[in-house]
Amino acid sequence: TMDNSPMVLFISSTGQPVTTPRGSYSNVAQMLRNMNFDVREWSPVPQRTPWGQQPPQPMPQPADGQTMVMIVLPPPPPSPQMPIKPAEQQVSQVVQDHLNAGGPALIFVAPSPMARFGGADSSAAMLEPFGIKAQTDRLIFRPHVGRGGRVNPVSVHESSRWPADHAIGQAVQGLAGVIVQAVPLIAPEDDAIQWWPLAQTNEGSWAETDMERPTEPTTDSPKPRGPFTVGLAAQKEDARLIVIADTMFATDRITRAGRYNVSGDVAYFLPYSANSELFVNGVYWLAGMDDLIATTARTQDVRRFESISPAARTTVTWTLLAGLPLLCLATGGVVWLARRK
Repeated sequence: TMDNSPMVLFISSTGQPVTTPRGSYSNVAQMLRNMNFDVREWSPVPQRTPWGQQPPQPMPQPADGQTMVMIVLPPPPPSPQMPIKPAEQQVSQVVQDHLNAGGPALIFVAPSPMARFGGADSSAAMLEPFGIKAQTDRLIFRPHVGRGGRVNPVSVHESSRWPADHAIGQAVQGLAGVIVQAVPLIAPEDDAIQWWPLAQTNEGSWAETDMERPTEPTTDSPKPRGPFTVGLAAQKEDARLIVIADTMFATDRITRAGRYNVSGDVAYFLPYSANSELFVNGVYWLAGMDDLIATTARTQDVRRFESISPAARTTVTWTLLAGLPLLCLATGGVVWLARRK
């Protein structure tokens, strides 16, 4: 029913499709289209087509009175030969100009192995106006108990509990979500900037600079321990910004159900509804449409159990493997004795 629908512009520095059916963000883009948003995408990189390489198109501009929300997607992994590509510098400058003009944006931050050695980070300049810092030189891990009781560090964090300081977090309470590859965010210290956490890891997590060979820290280890903030919303006067420090948070691999083939067997995976809901509600907030922040009915289609401890998992396993058969045998014995009498 909006006369002047806000524009949501997905910005990529790879030149690959983003919001089309072949894109990585087609699911959340379609959710926004269903709400009558004007969804566009732009990249300063020439695109490859079956007819050859096409020059980059000019960046879409909003109409008079139209709000434009920028969605800044994470850049590709850096290389030692070219730590920051020209396209990333161009994207960074465009986003800085947009933020300095009071425009809203949602920025995805990616871990950077080059940052560990003092390399340049394209996201640092974009977050600077709001005093937010992303520690892209490290990755957040948690201990995972595997088979045989062996503890392995993993970077995947599942949760159904979200910070409720902001309406965005309140709307996704109880919904299952996942954080795949996240870096710690340092909140602004300027009193003139309001900020709210949107996503956090648990207390057992830690930040690891050695991303290839992570090891769980000991009691006296200097490695930072969680919980870490990996998603936050910030407001400076009328300007609004959301930062999500996870490269896969709103991709189709996380937000869309599907199936895949493993050794001839078809297995189904379920979407994490909290990820898509937090993203879409974040766009509502950035566009100044706070009254639309809510949970859609489709998020209740998939129910999940809360994470259980290893002791509880062992109890459930033996109850199913031994308890139920013994209960059936006992019931059968009682019936047999009753019939004999």
